[in-house]
Amino acid sequence: MLNSLGKTALVSSTIAPVLGAFAVSAWSNDQLEAMCWYGGLGLVLTAIAGGILWECRHRVEVETLRVKKVKAADKESLAFLVVYLLPLLAKDSSRFNGDLWTAVYVFLVIGVVVAHGNLVTFNPVFVLFQLHFYEVETESGLVATVVSRRILMKQKDEYKVQMIFPFFYFEDKTCWIFMPSLGREP
Repeated sequence: MLNSLGKTALVSSTIAPVLGAFAVSAWSNDQLEAMCWYGGLGLVLTAIAGGILWECRHRVEVETLRVKKVKAADKESLAFLVVYLLPLLAKDSSRFNGDLWTAVYVFLVIGVVVAHGNLVTFNPVFVLFQLHFYEVETESGLVATVVSRRILMKQKDEYKVQMIFPFFYFEDKTCWIFMPSLGREP
């Protein structure tokens, strides 16, 4: 399982698309310095997420999860777009002229709330890595999120997983995000 620093870093990467939107907005308003800061931070957060997933493959213990029900949760990517990115199209907010520290504060508050509330059931950066999200119910009644490169369709099955943090698992070998063909090898 990830320590609190790893969890915070992984959760922080969820705002990378928002930073990308701010970078595009800054570019369209000829604010090149702001564009570089927002775009650079978004790219750094995406790289950190990729690095964490890569390291999880070697450092997180594999366990068996006995699943009673599987339900696709990829639709949350659309909810993310509507909730986080669509408001940026509003006339006033698309020209984010606020202070950089104000943006840092807002993102920090969002990150703390999400990280400490175990609210992470979706990370849009994982979509870039071709990962799918599933809500599963175990035989014991636990409801959790499983992230996998594969399409999980079998109900009442066992999956080899790695617990990243409570109620959030990666199917084993999913953490080979950059080379999926190598991910199938033990």
